[in-house]
Amino acid sequence: LLRTSMEDHDETARALGCACMKGALEALPGALGAEPVRVLYPEMLKRLDDSSDEVRVLACSTMRAFLRAAPTDCFRGTTVEYMLDTLFVHLDDGNPEVQEAVRDVIVDAGR
Repeated sequence: LLRTSMEDHDETARALGCACMKGALEALPGALGAEPVRVLYPEMLKRLDDSSDEVRVLACSTMRAFLRAAPTDCFRGTTVEYMLDTLFVHLDDGNPEVQEAVRDVIVDAGR
């Protein structure tokens, strides 16, 4: 339900979906396994292309929680490579707030 709300046509629903997903992930540090990581990371990366700056910033904070919600060995190989490739593209976003949020995700991913 949370994953699909992040794809809603309504900007407010997408923002709420990101915020709720972040809350759920923060409540589950280290609890996700490889399969949920594989399913969720592309959905979160899609939000970086959202038309709303607010949703893009929320997506970044959700991704930071996501990185803490699974053991680091779940973020290897293609998963982390694709995430970082996508994040680096968004470092040149026109909004400095989005740039900073993306940078923070990259820093967290490097830990």
